[in-house]
Amino acid sequence: MLKSIRLVSICLTIATSFAAGALLPSCKNGERKESVRIALASNFLPVAEDLAVLFERDTGVHVELVSGSTGKLYAQIVNGAPYDLFLAADRERPEKLRKGGKTIGNVTPYAIGSLVVIGPSFPNDAVSDWKNLKILEFKHLAIANPDIAPYGRASVEALRYSGQFVDLNGRIVQGENISQAYHFVSSGNAEIGIISRSQWMKDRAKWSGSLVIAVPTDAHEPIEQCAVLLTENQFASQFLKFLGSDKATETIRATGYNIP
Repeated sequence: MLKSIRLVSICLTIATSFAAGALLPSCKNGERKESVRIALASNFLPVAEDLAVLFERDTGVHVELVSGSTGKLYAQIVNGAPYDLFLAADRERPEKLRKGGKTIGNVTPYAIGSLVVIGPSFPNDAVSDWKNLKILEFKHLAIANPDIAPYGRASVEALRYSGQFVDLNGRIVQGENISQAYHFVSSGNAEIGIISRSQWMKDRAKWSGSLVIAVPTDAHEPIEQCAVLLTENQFASQFLKFLGSDKATETIRATGYNIP
């Protein structure tokens, strides 16, 4: 069985507690501020922060971001978490919400993700093919939890495709989401990790000279990241349209994603 390591989920702006008072939009001078509350897959958090700044600058609407694994956010939404928009790292969960009558409108793809292997403990020429990771001497390979994180599921699919899963299974450690898997590697708790390309691009100067190998996209099912509206909040609808704008897609593409 895969070993699992639990860490506290990353949250921005609001806590994961769903007490009504804790999740009211921020106020100033007694007036409620226009806002939109977005639940998003942790891999997309860095670019979402940039997009939120652009959106707030253009509209004056405050964007609240809560990040975590797609599976956990999905469970929160099913149980009534008051989010306005869901930016998942797959199509499966948004489609389930739509079929369950919990959404407004259709499911919209907004980004296509990909994987890279990083190994700070190894030089960049340690292996030339990602299929040869099993020949390296290391104790821990970090991935996201495949049961709740699409990037983790894609990582397992890629390892199986390459014929390495059986050999490496005993060395795999799981983060709850792809951000935690990345933390394991960057903190030195895992010598190798399979992370999103966007995470590597954000910190690529940090990994200069280290082992970095792209995982071919045909080694796993496409990581099609999809969005869905959860409420009739007009600003959520406005943000979803903004994701498809030239300004937003340019930012998304520049951070390591492909555009659907």
